[in-house]
Amino acid sequence: MKRKADMMKGLPEIGKIVRGIMKEQRVTHRKLGKMLGWNTTTITLMLKKVIWSNAELVQVGLALDTDLLKYYYPVPPEPVVPASHLESARTEIESLQNELKMKDEELLKLRTENNVLREVFGK
Repeated sequence: MKRKADMMKGLPEIGKIVRGIMKEQRVTHRKLGKMLGWNTTTITLMLKKVIWSNAELVQVGLALDTDLLKYYYPVPPEPVVPASHLESARTEIESLQNELKMKDEELLKLRTENNVLREVFGK
């Protein structure tokens, strides 16, 4: 019994979480039961449980339009980008901006040439 208590120590009490979500969304036991096709008694007993199966988490999560599995996975840390990668990215951005500026100038020249040709040939 102590081993089970140790295993459950870091896990969230999903029944309490779902009750909170139901309260926020104003969903009653009866309404959730109808959404899932389950008996109201089944819903009541399930909300008292500390651990649910994956199927139960998915089904109830879909009914409440909530990802219940996210409560079991820690938030991944932000990736650390080395300074050398940032500097090379900045350099690449600058070169792409210069290239874009050259293309814009070339486009302006071509549009001007096009307008001159239209005036000459009258189209």
